[in-house]
Formats: sequence, C-alpha cells, structure tokens
Amino acid sequence: MPTKADLVAKGFMTASGDVVQNTYYIWYGGDYDSAAWLYGQLKQHWDDPARGTVPIGWAVDSELSLRFPVIYKYLYATRTANDVFTSGDSGAGYLNPTNLVVPRDSGLPSADQVWNKWNTKWFQKFGLSFTGFVIDGNMAMNSTVENIYSSFSFNGIVEQRPANYHLNDDVPILHHASDVIQPDAASAGKGMCQFFKANTTNFIMFRTILRQASFMANASKAAAALCPGLKVVSPHEASYLARVAGGSDNDNMVWVPQKSWPRLPVFLKLLLFPKNKWGSHLGFRWSSPIDA
Repeated sequence: MPTKADLVAKGFMTASGDVVQNTYYIWYGGDYDSAAWLYGQLKQHWDDPARGTVPIGWAVDSELSLRFPVIYKYLYATRTANDVFTSGDSGAGYLNPTNLVVPRDSGLPSADQVWNKWNTKWFQKFGLSFTGFVIDGNMAMNSTVENIYSSFSFNGIVEQRPANYHLNDDVPILHHASDVIQPDAASAGKGMCQFFKANTTNFIMFRTILRQASFMANASKAAAALCPGLKVVSPHEASYLARVAGGSDNDNMVWVPQKSWPRLPVFLKLLLFPKNKWGSHLGFRWSSPIDA
C-alpha cells in the first residue's frame, strides 16, 4: 500500500500533505469477468515483458476461482509491485447493483446484504479492496448502493456516470472516463488527453479490453508527452490521493499484510470490530487482508 512518503517522492503530494493538482488516472486491465476470458485470454496478455513498467489494475473477478483456480496461483506468484488486483464489473459477479435495493422491478425485498456478504467472502479471500467498475445501466448509482460496497471495497469504486470523483463514507468514487479502443498507443494517448482538466484535481479510470501491458505503457508515455498533467497511478495510490483531496485522510485505515492472514486479521477483527467495519470507539476501520 502507498504511504505519504511514497506519494511525495513521486511528486503527487507536497511535503505538507497536499495533493498536487493533476488529473490522475488508473488503468483497468480487463475484461476478466468470465472463466472463458481467464482460460483463453489472460495469460497471453499477462506474459508481456512490459508488465510492471506502469501501474495497472488487473480486473480479475475472484469468484471465478471456482471455475479456473490454477490461474490465480500463477498471477499472484508472478505479479510485480505495479500489478494491482481489483474486481471487474460489478464486484464478485456481473450484475447491476442498483437493481438490488428496493423498490425493485421484481417486487422482491432488498438483496443488499446478500450481495455484501458474497463480495466480502471473495474480496477477503484474495486481498481485494477496489471495485474496477460497476454497471449501472439505466439507473445511476447512489449513496444507498455505494454503501453496500463500503465495507469490502473500501479503497474505491469506479462508476460510469459521475464526471468528478467524490467520497462516500470515506470510500473514493472514481469516474469511468472512457474505454481505450484506439488501435495504437499514439492515438490512444491523444484520446486520453481529452479527459485532462486543467486547474483542478480529478481521478478517473481508463478501461482496456484484452490489451497487453505494453499497449498501456506506451499509451501512458504518449499521453504524458502531450498532456503532462495527466498522471497514471495505481488504484491504491488513487484511493489515498482521492481521500486527501476530498478533505479526508488515511489515518484510520488498518492495513494488514496478506501473509498474516488469517490469524492476525481475525484477532484484530474480534478485538476491535465485533459488529461492523467501524471500530468507532477507537477510530479505526477494519480492512480485508491487503498485500503490503
């Protein structure tokens, strides 16, 4: 996980703790939201010598380990510091989460706790804390639906509709700016620069579909040459920066290294957070296991 010192060293924060004014973007490396994509597509795009040169959020849905488990051991064993695993759409499963809360077209009761429980299981199992993006169809996300995600996807959610980021319960909500579908990196970089906003700070996501890391690295290089204020960051870096830029902080986050799971996190959870994600009496937030 990033620290203030890391972000200051990269020029994203000042020594006094302010976020430097830029348009920060993350890469969504997808779409690995089906077992067929994992089996037939992911490895050839993952095994790219350029992987690790720029931060990428690889959207690999964790519940698909029920269908194709062997790929996960390979991914976790070969990732670099710039490879961050997130969920795909819309978490641990493909659906429109706005249709989970009442009033529902089906007339059924709310399924928000069912969805929360299912996602919590898979996010904790694979150390995830960021939802690559959610599908909202004809119904825009709102705070009620965002609250479903806040306990397991506490490092962020990407939504399709809001043009600017915001915080909900300290969870950064980022904007899905565009799919990057250009045939070459140079034209991709030019297209990405259309989303740069001067004299403000914003956090956005660019989505790729079955693209190699080299394409994303070269597109980032092309964009940087045309619009230096468009900065690529990891999903976790975007989360840290967005909290600070949004007027909050990261002081109440409890980061637990993956290697300590399950004994230490279970102990912390029982000790500090017996009922929910907040340890209100101590001011800490419980997190699923995270790779430090």
